[in-house]
Amino acid sequence: ERRKELIVTVPKRKLLGSHGLDDESSLKVGTTLQLNSNSSNGGGGGLQVLVTAVDEDTVTVDANPPLAGASYKCDATILAIDSVPSPTTTPPSSKYQVATFALGCFWGVELACTRLPGVVGTKAGYTQGLTVAPTYQQVSSGKTRHREAVFVVYNSEEVSYSELVDLALERLAITTPTTMFSNLFEEEDDSYQYSHGFYYHSESQRQIALSKLDKNNRFRVEVRAATTFYDAEEEHQQYLLKGGQSARKGAKESIRCFG
Repeated sequence: ERRKELIVTVPKRKLLGSHGLDDESSLKVGTTLQLNSNSSNGGGGGLQVLVTAVDEDTVTVDANPPLAGASYKCDATILAIDSVPSPTTTPPSSKYQVATFALGCFWGVELACTRLPGVVGTKAGYTQGLTVAPTYQQVSSGKTRHREAVFVVYNSEEVSYSELVDLALERLAITTPTTMFSNLFEEEDDSYQYSHGFYYHSESQRQIALSKLDKNNRFRVEVRAATTFYDAEEEHQQYLLKGGQSARKGAKESIRCFG
């Protein structure tokens, strides 16, 4: 989906004066620009935009990902259908296992997990709260105490729970201020909605999570038994993929959490 709010027309002088561009020769239709960013929460590097129109005084730029709005067709043949586990039933003998992580906003977490080879399914949702089937608005109020979380189904013959925890820690390193300097200026977020948690579905997962966190204690992460997981609304499922960001297995492109 190509989002109209990410397409803006601005004065040339604003681009040239505020984003380190040398002269107007760089402002040509089809040119990709890297704009400086004053934000501290997006992983650095500024914002990449595409110049789509230029006139005497203004420039129109598009911040949508390159694949936004694109579609493709393919032929597929179903070779076999395997039963997969649910949040409440996971046969120990099955190669398909489940994991649940809360790492802040679930959009970026779901895309990161989807990209990991061996992950066969994900759901954005809510867990560890007090009420049944909460809505996003109710969770955002903090009154239900639910965490935004991602439920992951993975093929344990291709990827291990330990590797999933490593990915979770990588996401926390990207999205969570950890230095003394940044902590001086960042207000601590005590909201339930964006709490961090590794919610285990087995004793083995609990031990792995605790061991990993013991070696990497920069983050405040709760380790609890998994409880009922409620799917988030459809609009939140694969939100960033719908916005055009790649979910290709092994993809390394930076994840932008605004679509």
